[in-house]
Amino acid sequence: MLEISKSKNKGWEELILSLILTAIHCICDMLTGIYVQFQIYRRKFQRKDYKADFTSIKHLSQHQLSKIPQHIALAFLETELDLSQVASLILWSVASGCQYLSLYDFKGLLKNQRIELIAQLTLLSHHLNPSDKFQLQWSTEGNNHLKGNGRSSSNNCVQICLLSREDGQADIVRSAQVLASANARISEEAIEAQLNRLKVDPDLLVRFGLARSNLGYPPWQIRLSEIHDLNSHFCCPRQFVQVLFRYSQCHQRFGC
Repeated sequence: MLEISKSKNKGWEELILSLILTAIHCICDMLTGIYVQFQIYRRKFQRKDYKADFTSIKHLSQHQLSKIPQHIALAFLETELDLSQVASLILWSVASGCQYLSLYDFKGLLKNQRIELIAQLTLLSHHLNPSDKFQLQWSTEGNNHLKGNGRSSSNNCVQICLLSREDGQADIVRSAQVLASANARISEEAIEAQLNRLKVDPDLLVRFGLARSNLGYPPWQIRLSEIHDLNSHFCCPRQFVQVLFRYSQCHQRFGC
């Protein structure tokens, strides 16, 4: 009888402990959500100085960072996207000195709103100094050929690619079908040449959102990427700079 009583007490203890842990987890999730929403609204109504932010990040990259990423990938893992804020992140990435930029969202919202995004970029670029003007070359759907948007007369050029979940396994299938229909020899190199990607894999992947997941980002492109997380794409320049600092201080070792 004593053993049965102890077994029942242990069962109740495990149940109570489970309920307590679940309650703590829910409270932490709620508090985190409230904090993130507060930061988002604060960022939305905060006065923005695009010229000063661009100049500050550019100066930092040129004089204080030991290394800068050649290719930056931005993964937007939130349910909603603000094109103006996405445009700001593009400006900051360009200011860092990167040459390639990939933008990923699971649903392909950026692909569908590329024209609106270019309009936002054009609007924000008016705030920059003439010497900071840049040109973006956009990759076309399904290949690596690039189209310029004709916004700048400067030599500062950044190649940019828009990605969605269709550029994961589905893009490999599409590439193989294209080669098969052309009776071409199917090889790893031939398929890779057909993929919707830039020729250089990302050095740095910044994920925006609380998911802490890649959510379908093409895994073969980020085998050697440094991955950093921010709670929302409604971040400030200081948070973006902190990511650049952490990347700069990271030493990769690939073994023998």
